[in-house]
Amino acid sequence: MALLDPAILPDLTNAPNHMANAVAPDPPFTVEHGDELQQRLTAWLAK
Repeated sequence: MALLDPAILPDLTNAPNHMANAVAPDPPFTVEHGDELQQRLTAWLAK
């Protein structure tokens, strides 16, 4: 982040102030429930 223009920092999704509210990835959960989650997402997007 040190090499970036500070003026664009608030617009970045991985800016430090945005990371406080970020959802942490959980690979074991995704492996266990990935198919169901994909089906639910696809159904939701089709609405």
